[in-house]
Amino acid sequence: MLLLVFTLFDCSATSLRNQVSPLTVGEYLLNVVPYFLYNTTPLSMLLAVLITFGLLQRSNEITAIKATGISLYRIVVPVLIASTLVAGVLFLSDQLYLPYTNKRQDALRNEIKGKPAQPTCAPTASGSSASTPIFITINSSIPKRDVFRGILISSSIRTLSRSRTGSPPTARTGRPPWADGFMSKGGSET
Repeated sequence: MLLLVFTLFDCSATSLRNQVSPLTVGEYLLNVVPYFLYNTTPLSMLLAVLITFGLLQRSNEITAIKATGISLYRIVVPVLIASTLVAGVLFLSDQLYLPYTNKRQDALRNEIKGKPAQPTCAPTASGSSASTPIFITINSSIPKRDVFRGILISSSIRTLSRSRTGSPPTARTGRPPWADGFMSKGGSET
């Protein structure tokens, strides 16, 4: 509840300034609740178990349970079952439900804050995400030879990761094929 109140106060000032309807703020709060529950549930489960067993120990209930012949393992079984169920529900919600509410709450937050809508990678007809171009910026303070050496090493690592077929080293040099392009500082092959 505290997280929702703080979020409401944070959104109310900017929604009034950007003239966003209260329904949009309410929809944003409804879409942010699953995220808050997902993040606070493990901590609340831990605190509930610690407080419960602390109170049972304080009032000597655990001693009485052990005196009746019930082992500590038997006492812990309901906690383990409940924590397994909670973990399963959190896992399923993380995989099935939370991605959609997070995308929706991001879009609503951008609308409330007055930011332009963020582009998303829409699935193509084959079901995979559309490819986005990758831009590499090169810092001008780095010498060009170091940049090209980094690109060479990066491309050789990619080649190595692709050729994990277990091919034997070449007979000529006794090295794997991907290492033929490397040169030492003196200019001779290593």
